[in-house]
Amino acid sequence: MGKKNHVEHAAHNEKVCNYLKKSPQYSDWVITVAFYSAMHYIRHLIVPQKIEGSTYNDFEEIFKLKKSPGDGRHGFQKTYVAIHHMDIYHDYSKLHEMSEFSRYHTYEYTREDSKKACEYLENIKIYTKEKKVF
Repeated sequence: MGKKNHVEHAAHNEKVCNYLKKSPQYSDWVITVAFYSAMHYIRHLIVPQKIEGSTYNDFEEIFKLKKSPGDGRHGFQKTYVAIHHMDIYHDYSKLHEMSEFSRYHTYEYTREDSKKACEYLENIKIYTKEKKVF
């Protein structure tokens, strides 16, 4: 398996999201896939990263080096956004919350909820493009 291209993965997930949102019965999956697309746009912002003189091109390496005890990948990434990209923190945080809730608590989301999730994703994508070349 080659080097992870987070922009390509984000775009792939976004295509799936757009396909699923055609049907009102899959609002929970629209939200979940929108979150995972946003997650990869954020990872594109994170890598590469210079840490103590070394450049890291892999999210997993950065996660292992910089995480706090008890941090999971999603929590680490959310904290990273809060510290370094506050302009999209609200959108990313809400999308993360909606996705987690739809995966573990209820799948009963409205079409309006899924549209809001897609708006959050679009805001994150636009911000990422402004900050870093694709």
